[in-house]
Amino acid sequence: MRKLLRFGGKGKAKLEPEERPMTSDLQIRADLIQALIPIGLEAVGEVLAQEVGQLAGPRYSRTGGEPGHCRWGSEPGSVYLGDQKLPINRPRVRNRKAKQEVALKTYVKLQQPQMAAELVF
Repeated sequence: MRKLLRFGGKGKAKLEPEERPMTSDLQIRADLIQALIPIGLEAVGEVLAQEVGQLAGPRYSRTGGEPGHCRWGSEPGSVYLGDQKLPINRPRVRNRKAKQEVALKTYVKLQQPQMAAELVF
């Protein structure tokens, strides 16, 4: 434990142990979750990009992926991480032959709070 040099009355110095505020275990866990959220969002973005790549093929490529599927921009969305609903930019995939949007399985799973906790652990 570190010691602090304190000057009292009459200019006398004495060493006292440094007082630190006690942090609760709950506060430490909350701080840890807050620090890991950006990393979790980055990982979610990578997983969604990988799934889009499997469906529509590599970016700027006319071949690969499933026939008729293409990238269709993105839109604002949200996912659950650690019981928190967080905003994310959701990529879109469309099936041109069927003229309908293709749901991303990972995104659908991360939209449900209990499923997000199970996927993380």
